[in-house]
Amino acid sequence: TAFTTKKDYGRGEREAQWATAQRTLHGLKVTETKSNTNHHEHSEIAEQAKRRAEAARLKELHTLKGHVESVVKLKGLDIDTIQQHYTL
Repeated sequence: TAFTTKKDYGRGEREAQWATAQRTLHGLKVTETKSNTNHHEHSEIAEQAKRRAEAARLKELHTLKGHVESVVKLKGLDIDTIQQHYTL
């Protein structure tokens, strides 16, 4: 496997094989799907999620509003009860 054209050395295929084996062990029905198409769709969805997370992280870093929203979310506060008139 030193020379391969597959991205991440076929990790997705190995994960799919493992998942199929686990389903078989637990007596669940194994559905036959096109592994390449299915893997491609999952990796595309994962890429989109990464982009959204990065955009949210940058918003939090570079805007006061984003930082306040992040702190409120982490602390579990109600944003409607907080005074939102920012002055510098």
